[in-house]
Amino acid sequence: VDLPDGSQAVIYKREPHPHFAVGNVTSQALEQKLQAALNRLPPGDSTVKIEATPQDLQEGRVARAVIHLKYANIDGLVPPPVDVEVRGAWLNLYRLWDHQQPGLLAFQSVSVFTRLSARDVETALNQKVQGLSDAHVQFSDGQARVSATFRGIPLRASARIMLDEKKENLTVLVTWLHVFGVPIPGWVFGKVHRQTVPLYPIPSFPGRINLHDVRLENDLLTIS
Repeated sequence: VDLPDGSQAVIYKREPHPHFAVGNVTSQALEQKLQAALNRLPPGDSTVKIEATPQDLQEGRVARAVIHLKYANIDGLVPPPVDVEVRGAWLNLYRLWDHQQPGLLAFQSVSVFTRLSARDVETALNQKVQGLSDAHVQFSDGQARVSATFRGIPLRASARIMLDEKKENLTVLVTWLHVFGVPIPGWVFGKVHRQTVPLYPIPSFPGRINLHDVRLENDLLTIS
């Protein structure tokens, strides 16, 4: 295609109904291949269940896949089991069969279900953040509260995790920071005090993240 500035662009059209020559693909075979591929990655202990028609299986398409992570390790943080549901997944079966890699080409949405305790976060902070000690974390009333000592300086911070009504954005808002007992409102830190994660598809993550509820109560962070 010739462009107005004199340059050229090449347009490729992906085959909408590919057929992977890997033999007869069954639900059981695909589950076993996916499970083996995922178990090669950290944390390495997962089970997979899929739903797909025979025709879709030959094209690497899966209407619904549920992945159960029995043990998840996120940078030293060890939460309880995590369930991930992927809908409308399209897989490169050659990569899965020949290279034992998931080969995810596209997907429509992903949902995550897990529960994280304040004690787990405390452990991770004390172990992973250099110069930080005596971390204490509370989850209650929709807020996360953290107190700790950083390089000899006593700190306290509070933040809200909010899901908007349309469930399009997840926002973490730092409301207060106390340094040596002196309260500083979060807005003083400008844009840093408000971090928003879009849940709708964006170029770097072209699928929707489905979150129905995020709760902070009884020292538990529950995501569903």
